Amino acid sequence: MVDAGATTLDGPGSAGNDVRFQRISGDWVGQELRWTVVPAGPRRHDAVATTPHLLVCIGPNCAARGSGEMFSEVWAALERDQLAYYKSAGSVRCSATGCLGACAEGPTVASYPRHGEPQWWVAMTANATVEVALALHNQVVNEQVPPA
Repeated sequence: MVDAGATTLDGPGSAGNDVRFQRISGDWVGQELRWTVVPAGPRRHDAVATTPHLLVCIGPNCAARGSGEMFSEVWAALERDQLAYYKSAGSVRCSATGCLGACAEGPTVASYPRHGEPQWWVAMTANATVEVALALHNQVVNEQVPPA
């Protein structure tokens, strides 16, 4: 029996893998139901653009080069300049992370824009990282929203 309020149904796929069916139109009474198949389990979600994100390595080698202090300075600047994602006009997340693997050239920062390919930066300073954050923020602010 299907719950009348359900918008998804789980079941076996034709290849034996689990799938989830998501209702895209219709209702349970009097209208033809249309469904689309979406994979069950973890998957990339493309429906909503992501928030730009900076990952600052604070692994042992980068930390020895001051990345911990750099991370604190970057957060203070994001707060001061209203760039932090939780500020009303902000849009950038910034997280400390373990080793990113570019140990010989750290501090390392990985930047993930809202759209496009991630970029990795080495030998970073707090000022350079804030410039990257500002560029990520400006990408969001300058996006053209298509007419409804």
